[in-house]
Amino acid sequence: FDGANGGDGFYGGANEERRVDKKMYYDWPKTIELVRSLQPQAVIFSDAGPDIRWIGNEKGYANETTWSPIYRDSVFAGMPDFQRFASGQENGTHWVPTETDVSIRPGWYYHPEEDNQVKSLSKLVDIYYNSVGLNSSLLLNLPVDNRGLIHENEVKNLKALADYLNTTFSYNYSKGQKVKTSSTLKGYDNSALIDDDKKTYWASDINDQNPTIEIHLDNPVRVNTFMIQEYLPMGQRIKSFYFEVFSGGNWEKMYEGSTIGNKRLIRFQTQTIERVRFTVNDKKAQIVISNIGLFKAKDLDN
Repeated sequence: FDGANGGDGFYGGANEERRVDKKMYYDWPKTIELVRSLQPQAVIFSDAGPDIRWIGNEKGYANETTWSPIYRDSVFAGMPDFQRFASGQENGTHWVPTETDVSIRPGWYYHPEEDNQVKSLSKLVDIYYNSVGLNSSLLLNLPVDNRGLIHENEVKNLKALADYLNTTFSYNYSKGQKVKTSSTLKGYDNSALIDDDKKTYWASDINDQNPTIEIHLDNPVRVNTFMIQEYLPMGQRIKSFYFEVFSGGNWEKMYEGSTIGNKRLIRFQTQTIERVRFTVNDKKAQIVISNIGLFKAKDLDN
């Protein structure tokens, strides 16, 4: 915008292009210091944080592997090889979770010819599962129209999204059911997995190399979504996992993944199940899980 590294330079009337050292030119440490002094509770966002960071695209999709830690001193806003760090750094020194951003329209600003190109409910739900459901937060851009309002088509789809998510997650089929774990650290019982409290957690035994969690249902139910959350005050620990359902006398693997973090949402084909099992393939330390859940989401047309 100011003419540096490809901007048009019209800011200030220079109408020129300059090449600058992105790390030094903008003096981000001084900017951050100023923000901290004026608004100490503000959350600062950039490619590198310092508080939250960009996921690496503007499509609304986080990465399958999303570590919240990064080596904050090794990254900076505008760095040319940012994509190498978009998934975070497993052993990073600072906790800088990701923000996934996308517009509800094709672009970031309002254009009347795009009034019928607002993202559908199906697309918005897919974005939610692939951002919030992949250890990220979601920033959904809503361009203000030429009346200074959010357009009716956007309001309609946003209300539909809220209704869909509220309905989906209003009832957890794992509540009140039998939970079986491969091990338990004394004092951190697996009942914490279904108490809907982020401040409590189940911990596996330190010698349990492949911890498992099973939900045994009193009666078969039709579901299609599994949710799991790590206890974040102790950091991210799970490096890879797989998820299975038990139906018709057999275990069937439905999904294999990597990180969990704040929340992992796993979608699978709607089916009647008797049990589910979550197994850790690889981990950094004994695992600590805050919440799990089974849900039934309404099938949507694309």
